[in-house]
Amino acid sequence: MDRKSFGMLMCVCPLSFAAEPPVVELGDYWVYGGRVANETPASGVATALTALRYDPLVDVQARGPAERQADVTVRGGIFENTGFQLGPLALPDPQTGHYFGEIPLDPAMLEGPEVLTGLANAMEGFNSTVATVRYGFAPITASGSAEAGAGSHGLNYQRVRQGWVGSFGGGRRDVGAEAAASRAEGHGTVERGDFAYERISGRVRLSGPEGTTDVFAGYSDEFYGWPGMYIGRAFGVLFPETDKYRIVLAGAAHRVDYGDGSHAEAGVVYRQLTNEYQFDRDTPSDQFTHRTRMWSSGLRGRHAGGAWALDYHATAVADELVYSRALTFGDFDSREYLKAAAVPSWRTVLGSGDILEWRAGMAVDTSSEDATRGLPLAGVVWSRAADGAQWRAHLDYAASSQVPGYTALKSSPVGLFGGNADLGREVSRNLEAGLVYEAGAVTARGAVFRREDRALVDWVFSEDAPSVRRAAPVAIDTHGVEAAVAVEHGAWRWMVGYMWLDKSEDYGDETVDASYYALNYARHRATLSTVFRPLEALELRVDAELRRQVANILRGSGDTAFRMSAGISWAVDIGADLEIGAVADNLTKSEFETFPGVPAEGRQISVFGRLRW
Repeated sequence: MDRKSFGMLMCVCPLSFAAEPPVVELGDYWVYGGRVANETPASGVATALTALRYDPLVDVQARGPAERQADVTVRGGIFENTGFQLGPLALPDPQTGHYFGEIPLDPAMLEGPEVLTGLANAMEGFNSTVATVRYGFAPITASGSAEAGAGSHGLNYQRVRQGWVGSFGGGRRDVGAEAAASRAEGHGTVERGDFAYERISGRVRLSGPEGTTDVFAGYSDEFYGWPGMYIGRAFGVLFPETDKYRIVLAGAAHRVDYGDGSHAEAGVVYRQLTNEYQFDRDTPSDQFTHRTRMWSSGLRGRHAGGAWALDYHATAVADELVYSRALTFGDFDSREYLKAAAVPSWRTVLGSGDILEWRAGMAVDTSSEDATRGLPLAGVVWSRAADGAQWRAHLDYAASSQVPGYTALKSSPVGLFGGNADLGREVSRNLEAGLVYEAGAVTARGAVFRREDRALVDWVFSEDAPSVRRAAPVAIDTHGVEAAVAVEHGAWRWMVGYMWLDKSEDYGDETVDASYYALNYARHRATLSTVFRPLEALELRVDAELRRQVANILRGSGDTAFRMSAGISWAVDIGADLEIGAVADNLTKSEFETFPGVPAEGRQISVFGRLRW
């Protein structure tokens, strides 16, 4: 495949049609904007992952604060099964899924996130068999803000943002621009858990009759220490591990809405990550230094025509492992990917006024280094609108696939992280039924599902050598139930959620005794997020999580955990809007090891001041 042709493929597709709107759109995903109470973390500057903490259907598995280094898992998947997108653009990391959520843009520039599962993920996701977290671009306003905070364990942070708006072309077109910069540093809540973080980002938006175009760029530089970060208590010792990574991100996306329900988006993006990992900072080495590059182009949209509609998606990606001292095994250092999907749907209006929408289509995944797979997608949606309430139920079957990253494919077969160059394409099949209810200030969602993962890449170990992990394929069947309810009433806003998971696995290898990722999941997980505003100027926020984790022989803590974050803020009008407040993370001082053998985050308390103009 030719890389330039690959990148141009997404840019030459037509972006305008004329059509009538359908009633039901593809994608039974949950929109989370404002659903987590504490959008300001006690650990400092917020990132794209902050909005997912305590999310009822998303498990953010952090090594310390989520803003420093965290894996994102959904429905019991592992860290590489959940992908990330900016509008129509996939943001994969070719080295490892640990860095999927590292998006160097100020969260104020983003909308969402949306979490796509089931058929929606199988059609619109890229190289992610379980879920996709997708952010949109927020409108730009002619406003600014500055904030600063300080807290326990030597924490201090600052952030500034400014936006500008204008018009040209006789007022027919609008232009907006915004820039933001932030930094944070601290000693960390455990010994040798220090960090330093810097981020700068900017965006320009052009909008008019032809649609909306966003041009964006961001850079982040982070140093982060955490004992046992990736290897836990290797050989019975907590090594003082560190990770340092610099990320460059730049791209553009265009969206056009036409008719009364049709739209199309297309764009291109470039991402470079330079990573320097030390498993013992006291004896530094360049053994684990890496640099990767990724080019991605994407197209997604919906074309509606009365009783029928067509949802479509295509992504082309090219990546390169520029250099690495550790990832020197395997057969290739670069790879090109293409995914294309189309799902037609037909609407039927029943005599009762209820609506059935039938949908059936296919996705195709291919790569320059892996086999091509055709993946069927099918489902039916029932919807009803009556007495001020909307009901929507769905039954879906969807297959998806992905290929492993370079850490799994090109690590040495022996060592702390044992690779396997023979790992192939993973395939996942998901069957689910779900229900969504909306009425006034109440929104509820529930689903039951069964997922079959075949050739899933997991990291495993034996009891004789618990400190040495290796990548191995596994067949896993996952059963789950998920539910979430959001309510707004007077001065209160509530969101409660629950997730139950059960797995059966077959590694086909008697030397495998335990799993570090695929079998590290919560069998029961309940969450609560609430915001209470007793006065116009006063706001109280609480997030809480109760979980029962599946046992793991490496975990030094118990398997049950209760964690809570709380915040308070007071708004003052001084000609500009001044907000002062305090936030506490891990208020309960839980010592639960999210990753077996990795120390838990301690309690962090901070105070902040934020000025808006």
